Amino acid sequence: MLHGMAERQHGLVLAQDALARGVTVEEVRHLVRAGRIDQVTRRVLRSPGAPRTDLQAVLAAVLDAAPGAFACGHTAAALWEVRGYRLLPVHVVRGRGVTGRRTRLAVLHEVKHLLPHHVTVLWQIPVIRPERMILDLCSSEHPARAARAPDDAWRRRLVAGRSFRRP
Repeated sequence: MLHGMAERQHGLVLAQDALARGVTVEEVRHLVRAGRIDQVTRRVLRSPGAPRTDLQAVLAAVLDAAPGAFACGHTAAALWEVRGYRLLPVHVVRGRGVTGRRTRLAVLHEVKHLLPHHVTVLWQIPVIRPERMILDLCSSEHPARAARAPDDAWRRRLVAGRSFRRP
């Protein structure tokens, strides 16, 4: 059951999702001890046969951060294939006030407002949309570097004038 869930998520599954589907805490512990599932963190489990990839590392960081967390910043730019950005180290954003957990897997950012139309799923990973990514990069990057991100996103048709008008 856990492996089937993990196949759809880069080989990962949330421990709480396993519990919600009727797997007991003791069964999870037994699977970990027996080497039939790896424990990435207390909250994230990994199928031992799943290949270790950068996309898996990003999803593990997002899942570990909190429900409602999303890849952001450099990581989001890399997921959207904006030139000059890499997936790692993973940057994750969540809404301020979300029942917070620290994570050792990512640089964690908190924002006051993260609206539903600011986010989506790409490569099975929750991620901020290109418009929000560009605004975030423009507020945190050197102006010369930040200017290249919207140009690249525009050229690749990830954004359009109309997509920036939505609040």
